[in-house]
Amino acid sequence: INGYMCNSGDTMFSADVEPGKKTNDSIAIMSGFFERCGIETITDISFSFHIFESESWDTVVDSEIINIYTSAHGSYTQTYDDSGTLLLDQNDIKIIYKELDADSILGTSIVLYMENNTDQPITVQQDGLSVNGFMITGIISTELMPGTKSVTDITLLGNEMEENGIETVENAELRFHIFNTDTWNTVLDTEA
Repeated sequence: INGYMCNSGDTMFSADVEPGKKTNDSIAIMSGFFERCGIETITDISFSFHIFESESWDTVVDSEIINIYTSAHGSYTQTYDDSGTLLLDQNDIKIIYKELDADSILGTSIVLYMENNTDQPITVQQDGLSVNGFMITGIISTELMPGTKSVTDITLLGNEMEENGIETVENAELRFHIFNTDTWNTVLDTEA
């Protein structure tokens, strides 16, 4: 939406349609997505459909990208807040540290802004995460289509933070593993 990728959990849509039947349904987009990305006016929406047979899960069709433009398209310009600490600016991929979010459902989150300025779809994951010197599981797997941006986070599991006596994140160290979403070929493995 407006050039921002929705993360898993930001949208909900799954419609079961029996043979010869119809349905009216909608894609739900969580309000937190709009707040996190600073979207006040929707100008464009891009998505694709993955349609599969309900019982066998065999793919029926994966659609091309579908673009929807609202009446605000062309008259409103989305701004992108890329302020923060630059962590990576390499191979047309940018990752910026924004802030810590201590109010995440599963624990503390490291909030990141990402840009994919390449011509391929990428997935960003992390490896080797330590917090205050302790190895911690960090959950992130963010997909970005070419030319899109994302505000996403690395969730630090609360139980592991407690087990290691970490009440406040003083520092964190990690590596990013970035690969082509379609082929799984490595695009970039960063240093710590």
